Amino acid sequence: MEACRKLFLQQIENAPAGVVQAFSCNIDEFANDDDDVGGLYNSSLIKSAESWILERANDHRKSDSILTIGSAHAQAAETTRAKSKYSQNPQIESSPVNSIYPFSVFA
Repeated sequence: MEACRKLFLQQIENAPAGVVQAFSCNIDEFANDDDDVGGLYNSSLIKSAESWILERANDHRKSDSILTIGSAHAQAAETTRAKSKYSQNPQIESSPVNSIYPFSVFA
C-alpha cells in the first residue's frame, strides 16, 4: 500500500499544474442512476479502475503502472454510452489538453 501511495504522490508532484473535469453526461442530457450501484458513469469509472488493477495483479510482470484519468474516463464513457443506449454521453475537459493525471496506480 505504501508503494502505491508513493507512486501516486510522485505522479502528482511531476504532473504539470492543471485541472481535469469529468462530467457524467453532455449538455441537455440526464445522468442515469441505478438503485444498486448509484450513478451509471461514476460506477463505470470505479469499475474501470478495479478491472485495470485486477489485470495487473494477475500479471506479475506489470508493476509500477499508472491508469490516467483520461484512460479511465475513456473506458467508463464507452461503458456508460452502451448501457444507456447512447442517451448518456460522458465528457472530459482538461488543461493541459492531455489528461495525464493519475486516477489509479499499481505498484
